[in-house]
Amino acid sequence: MTPVKDSPSPGARNGGKGERRPPLQTPGVPMRYPRWQPAYSVQVQDFDAAHRTLIELAEALIHAVERPGTGASTRDVLDDLVECTVAHFEEEERVLRELDWPGLPTHLEAHDLLLRTLLKFKADLRYGRLTPEETADFITDWVVAHILDEDRQYCDYLHARGVR
Repeated sequence: MTPVKDSPSPGARNGGKGERRPPLQTPGVPMRYPRWQPAYSVQVQDFDAAHRTLIELAEALIHAVERPGTGASTRDVLDDLVECTVAHFEEEERVLRELDWPGLPTHLEAHDLLLRTLLKFKADLRYGRLTPEETADFITDWVVAHILDEDRQYCDYLHARGVR
């Protein structure tokens, strides 16, 4: 079972604008290891900092799964990833709500689906139902694709209201 099928397709939307999004991977870096790229920026300092942290935790989780016993435990990294995701989603939703962003209901649905999928993924990983490859693919897809496909939708709206 692969939770990626339960999550939004990484290429399903691109802000609804049809523009080409940056590639999910950094040239020269295997897809399995997500890396922050300037092209991922939403130009909102606090959100970009949270996104960088999520990408770093995604990479740490992949390393923990592939090399057990060589660093932080899979359980600890996964707990940190869930905790940081929840905190980021709460802050992002607070800002979007305060600014009355019209796309908020759809964005809340995306957050809800991602959190439910992440929690299911957490259980599957802990019980050995996922391979390291499935782990890497899922984590990379949901973290990076959410930034590129979902979060990009609010950029112009926030920027027009002076949020940077």
